[in-house]
Amino acid sequence: MSLLLATRHVPLLFSVTRHSLRGSLSAAGLRFASGRPEMTTTKATDLLKSDIPKAEDPMLHFLASLIMRHGERHKASKVVSLMLQHIRAMTSKQPMEVFRTAVLMAAPSVRVVSRRQGAMKTTMSPVGLSERQRTRQAFLWILHAQMSRPGARLSERLAREIVAIFIGNSPVLSWKDQCHAQAMVNRAAVRIPPPWELR
Repeated sequence: MSLLLATRHVPLLFSVTRHSLRGSLSAAGLRFASGRPEMTTTKATDLLKSDIPKAEDPMLHFLASLIMRHGERHKASKVVSLMLQHIRAMTSKQPMEVFRTAVLMAAPSVRVVSRRQGAMKTTMSPVGLSERQRTRQAFLWILHAQMSRPGARLSERLAREIVAIFIGNSPVLSWKDQCHAQAMVNRAAVRIPPPWELR
C-alpha cells in the first residue's frame, strides 16, 4: 500500500519540479519551446551584437575590394573575416576597434604631387586627401608592409601588421611621417586660389 501511494505522487512531484524550473529559467531570460529551454532572440542578439560587425561594413568592404583578385569576392571577404579573428586572438580586444584605430593611425592627411610649370620646371606641391583617399592609402601601405610579416596566410600577416600599427611598431607609421614631412618642406608650393574663384 505504501509503495502504491508513493507511486501516485511521482507525477505530481515531477510536475511541481518542472513548473519551478520553468519559472527560474524564465526569470533568467530563457523560455520553453516544445518542452526545451532556449534563449530568447533578444538576449541572443544582445550577446552577439558587440562581437560581430555588420555584414557590409564600409571599411571591411573597401579592404576586401583591394584584396580581391579575378572577381573572387567571397575569398577576399573570408580573408578579412579571418583577419578579425586573428586580431581578437592576439589582442583580446574588440577586433573592429583595433582595426579602425590602426587604419586611422596609418592614414595620411596629404600627399605630394609633381606639377609642371613651363617647359623645364617641375615643382612638388602638397594636396589634401579626402576620407576615402586617406583610407585607400593606408590600406595600400598595410598591404605592402604585411609582406615582411611572418605567417603562411594573408589573413595572419594582415592581422600582425594591424596589431603592430596599433601598438606603434610598424614601418607604415614612418612612411606616414615621411609623407607629412615632405609636404611641410614643399608647403610654399601650395596654390592658394584667388578670391573670385572661391565665390
